[in-house]
Amino acid sequence: AEETNVTETPEEQADNVQVTNRGSFDTTAKLIKNYSLTVDSDIRIKSNLSADDYNKMLADTSLKGLGNALEQAEKEHNVNGLYLMGLACLESSYGNSNFAKKRNNLVGWGAYDSNPKKAKYFNSKDECILYVAEKLKTNYLSENGAYFGWRG
Repeated sequence: AEETNVTETPEEQADNVQVTNRGSFDTTAKLIKNYSLTVDSDIRIKSNLSADDYNKMLADTSLKGLGNALEQAEKEHNVNGLYLMGLACLESSYGNSNFAKKRNNLVGWGAYDSNPKKAKYFNSKDECILYVAEKLKTNYLSENGAYFGWRG
């Protein structure tokens, strides 16, 4: 896929990005721009946020410090870092799930309803982010990927 960067008009720029989790607490991170992902977004489009931007958004969560991995995943695997961050936040309840705490597995990778104990172990949360980004790129975002274009 061709590399594309997100650009915003002045009307789309904002001083804050609001991040809300399932636990209903809000944390506001000071960022330069407002980004939006929808169901139809192409997650191969980079957000171009920095590790510091991600770290500010995750500072008060159990996912703090993931900024470098999110930025690296976006650069190396061309998977939108905001998407990966949102996936990790949702699937791990902001790093508080048992899989996140005991296996560093932020997305439940390898866990199946029939046998959740098969969930993959990772040495770190960063390793999980980079692994998931690589698997998404290979299996879902590459035209020759097993699930490319799959809509569930």
